[in-house]
Amino acid sequence: MSPNIKNTLISFFSFFLIAFSLYIFISLLSYDSSDSGYWYRDSSSTVNNLGGPLGAFISDYLFTLIGFGSYLLLLISSTWCIQVLFFNNSNTSKLDNLLRLLSSVLLLICFCSIGHFYLTNNFGGFFGNVIFTNLSSLVGEIGALIFLIILIIPSISMSFNFSWLKATDYFGKKLILTYTVLLKGMLFLLKKITGISKSIFLKLKKIVNYTKTNISKEATCYVLNTCHIREKATDKVYHEVGRIKKSFRNKKKPIVIVAGCVAQAEGEFLLKRENYIDAVIGPQSYH
Repeated sequence: MSPNIKNTLISFFSFFLIAFSLYIFISLLSYDSSDSGYWYRDSSSTVNNLGGPLGAFISDYLFTLIGFGSYLLLLISSTWCIQVLFFNNSNTSKLDNLLRLLSSVLLLICFCSIGHFYLTNNFGGFFGNVIFTNLSSLVGEIGALIFLIILIIPSISMSFNFSWLKATDYFGKKLILTYTVLLKGMLFLLKKITGISKSIFLKLKKIVNYTKTNISKEATCYVLNTCHIREKATDKVYHEVGRIKKSFRNKKKPIVIVAGCVAQAEGEFLLKRENYIDAVIGPQSYH
C-alpha cells in the first residue's frame, strides 16, 4: 500500500472515530436506564436516548461495564485521533502504539477503581467494582489506593502522549508570565491611583493655601500616601505616625492624613487603632 493511500485511510478513520465519539458522548449524556439496551431488554419501542436504539445499546453497555470511565474512554480516543491528524509523528512505531493502548487500558482500570472507592459504587461500573474489591482483598484498601494512584500517573502520560516534565515546565513558564503581567498591571494601576491622589492633594493644597516644606518638624500637615502591595505596608503607616507623634510631643499637633491603598483597605480601623490620625482618604472613599 502506498504511503498516500495509507495516510488517507488513517485520516478518514480518525475523523470517523471523532464523529463516532461525539455520537457516543451524546448517547451517554441522554442515557436512560429504562431504555432497552444491551443488558436490559424491554418490549417497549419507545427510546428516550438521543442516539436512538443504537445509542441506548452502546450507552447501556459502556455504563454497565466501566461506568463514568466511558467519558474517559471517549477523551482518550478523541485525543489520539486529533494527535494523529494534526500532530502526526512519523517516528512512532507499532510498539509505541501498543504501549499507548495498554496504558490507556490501565488508565481506565485505575480511574474506574479509584472512582468506585471515593465516589459511588456505580461510578466505575462492573470492572471498577471487581478490580478494586479483588485488589483491596489482597493488599487492603489503603494499599490498593497507593498502587492505583502510582499507576495512574504514568498511564495518564502515556495515554495522552505527553511528558510530565515538559508539561510542568510549560505551565510553570505560563504561570510566571501571567504573574509578571498581573504584577505589571497592578503596578500600573497603583501608579494611576497614586497620580490621582497626588493631583487631588495638589488641588486641596491650593484651596487651603498650604505650601510644601522639606523640614518635617515645621510641617503643620502630614499626608502619608501609602501602597498596600508593599511588604508590611500597614505597620509602616503606624511606625511613621509614631515618629510624627514623637517629633511633636511638646508642640502643637499637626494634621495627619493617611491616603492611598492602605487607607482604602483598612478604612476606619486606622482611626480606631491610632487616634493621632485625623483623616483616612482612599481612592474610592474617605473617613
